[in-house]
Amino acid sequence: QMLQQGLSAGPQLNVVDAEGGITVRPDPGFVIKTRDTQSGMKIFLNVVSNENVEKPHMKSFAELEGEEGCRVPLSVGTPVEDFDKKKEPCVTYDLVANPEVVDECQQHPAFRESVISLCLAA
Repeated sequence: QMLQQGLSAGPQLNVVDAEGGITVRPDPGFVIKTRDTQSGMKIFLNVVSNENVEKPHMKSFAELEGEEGCRVPLSVGTPVEDFDKKKEPCVTYDLVANPEVVDECQQHPAFRESVISLCLAA
């Protein structure tokens, strides 16, 4: 009945909440497959995109004596326990970036490798 009235118990899409966060439906990107070094469990990092995430930009870093680097903002979702194609347990994370990040990853392998390193560290 709530659905018929247009009401839902969950967060609304593309609306800023009281804490300044926003729930989005990201666009597909690419997947990074890795394993937990201690348990051996598969981990899938879904690199997806949404325009609500800040664009990458150059930034000066004081700890690097004023050198500039590329800042790539990411929103990291909560871990989701799941099963892979072989029905083995795994954990999945969504990492939401600006669409420019996913586009650049598809066009420039070196940038993609940097983003993968960033995602693995997140």
